[in-house]
Amino acid sequence: MFFFKPKTVKSKSINIRSYSLLLLILFVFVVDGLKSQNPFINKLKRFTESGVVKKAQIDSINKSVDSFVINQGTNENMLIQMFKIQKMAENINYIQGQSDAFLNIARHYTLTLKTPYAMKYYFQALTLCKDLNDTSRLAKISMNIGVIYYSQKNYKSALHYFTSASRLYKHSQQINRQSQCYYLIGISHRELNNFDSSNYYFNKGIKLKYIIKDTQGLKESYMEKAILFVKHQLSDSALAMVNMAAMFSIQTKNDHPFLTRKYNVEAQALMLKNRNEDAYKIAQMCLKEAKLNAVPLPTMDAYLLCFRAASKTNDYKNAFEFQSKYLLLKDSLFSTEKAEEVSRIETNFDIKTIKNEKDLLAEKNKLHSRLNYTLLTGILLLIVVLLLLLNRYRIKHRANISITEQKNLVDKKNVEITHSIKYAKRIQTAILPSDRLIKESLPDSFILYKPKDIVAGDFYWMETVKLDDALISQYADEGNNHTKQSAHRHINNQIILFAACDCTGHGVPGALVSVVCNNALNKAVREFKLIHPGEILDKTAELVIENFSKSEEEISDGMDISLCAYNTATKVLEWAGANTPLWIVRTVNNDHLPENQYTLIEIKADKHPIGHDYNKTPFTNCQVDLEKGDTIYLFSDGFSDQFGGPTGNKKLTRKRFKDLLLSVQHLSLAEQSRALDKFIENYRKDIDQIDDILVMGVRF
Repeated sequence: MFFFKPKTVKSKSINIRSYSLLLLILFVFVVDGLKSQNPFINKLKRFTESGVVKKAQIDSINKSVDSFVINQGTNENMLIQMFKIQKMAENINYIQGQSDAFLNIARHYTLTLKTPYAMKYYFQALTLCKDLNDTSRLAKISMNIGVIYYSQKNYKSALHYFTSASRLYKHSQQINRQSQCYYLIGISHRELNNFDSSNYYFNKGIKLKYIIKDTQGLKESYMEKAILFVKHQLSDSALAMVNMAAMFSIQTKNDHPFLTRKYNVEAQALMLKNRNEDAYKIAQMCLKEAKLNAVPLPTMDAYLLCFRAASKTNDYKNAFEFQSKYLLLKDSLFSTEKAEEVSRIETNFDIKTIKNEKDLLAEKNKLHSRLNYTLLTGILLLIVVLLLLLNRYRIKHRANISITEQKNLVDKKNVEITHSIKYAKRIQTAILPSDRLIKESLPDSFILYKPKDIVAGDFYWMETVKLDDALISQYADEGNNHTKQSAHRHINNQIILFAACDCTGHGVPGALVSVVCNNALNKAVREFKLIHPGEILDKTAELVIENFSKSEEEISDGMDISLCAYNTATKVLEWAGANTPLWIVRTVNNDHLPENQYTLIEIKADKHPIGHDYNKTPFTNCQVDLEKGDTIYLFSDGFSDQFGGPTGNKKLTRKRFKDLLLSVQHLSLAEQSRALDKFIENYRKDIDQIDDILVMGVRF
């Protein structure tokens, strides 16, 4: 059993999804029109089976479909009729009718969340509108494409299409659509962290919405501004914007989407003001409204909000439950497949456009070929070729001499550099603990150490501290439940300090940082007589920062570390970590199991390194009561971050690293070391090792 206080992680402001993708699309697509009745599909069938049609009839039916989809929804039967309408327009060579039909088809796929197909037909509609030079339709389609990109988090592309639509609507004096564009440009700038631009376009949109008396739009705009202010930690301004949004909300009690967003913003603003208890209550109200709204994305955000608020109020039990539900929802919702398909479709569209332009240019060149290839051009080309031939030998000769000299110089420098680095390796090896010291102090242990280059940024460290009278007195006074008398009985015992360290970078830069960090660890123990891991890390951080601060240049290097202190007298293990956890593998004692089963216990590290990001928050010192047969593992991130596998581009990950350790527990530690080494070499195959690899295992 181990005891430690979980550490609340301060996260960045949450990206609040104000509505699901469906609501955002509906906000863009809303147009005036009457609701159609249920027999509408039958009406479409009669139209598509009627035979001869005119352009006016196609315009009318496309407009009816547009209104029906917006107000009543869509289904597969509707989609079939849409394709038939498009074909009818194509048969009479009516480009505008084809464009409107493609636009309705794209909306169907948008509302049914089949994004790649939606993008395909939006771009087909866009191509036809460019041929027509139809400003209004170009603007509408550009805005819809921007919405798709926004939903895929491709905010730069979304901003491009929203801005294009805004210019087109401004030209056509459509104030309602212009205000919507300003709104969408504002939220895109917000996601790109452009505070001033986002606030500017929100204000422009709000001004137009007051003119056209769009209360729903004002509510949404003020709420999005509130989210912007929260993101930039302007809590008072955010709360003011929430209140403005509430003024334009009708039937607030039943407006679950609005209340979900309102409570979410309020909770975040209160956390910025350190009113954590109030924030926790409002976060739970947000979760309640999100569940009533029954839309997955806001519900997922509400769980994450509750997790943050519960953590800040030390309600760790509920915080764990909120986080588990958040991760479960997140895993089921997000996928990169649709974003990749969108990119592929747009690329195909651009290639097709370029190809058409090249065909037109080729036809023009063919018509003017006799004029372009004149006798004068031929003579000039011949002169150039002759000059090149006459000078070819001289240029080649000079180039060969220069290349030979440069090659000799590079070879000489490479030899000198390699010799220097190999000598640096001897120096770095000298600061590592000897094999004799490791085997004497930790007889049942292994160290798998695989530098990426000749020298490494990773290193392992060990120090033994004798429990003399003064140190025993200090150790007994610090609350380890042993009297001074019992401590004196173990005067010949010692504390074994050992660590796995990962310095910034690898190769020569990483090796230089490792020397500084190794010296700081030695000094914290030898000069300052520190024996508790948390105190050692605090002092080491001070020493590293002190060393780097002597330079006039800003140095942002540091170290991640997992540090243990094992008391051979009390058999108690203490541990502290900076960005690197401690793993304990323990045998599960169960008479009903046919063979030994193992469980892996993880003690999480403090989320700040030794070095430039150290915020002077003391490192947590954890005490671990070990059981006989327990095996602990200390490591850097080089093993779990390695790429390889069948395709060569799959990251190993810590989860698979855990599974691997559990699978080799029946082996001795020496055999485990060989098994891990063989596994990682087979996994990466021909892929380069991306980082230094360090894994330490100790069995008690």
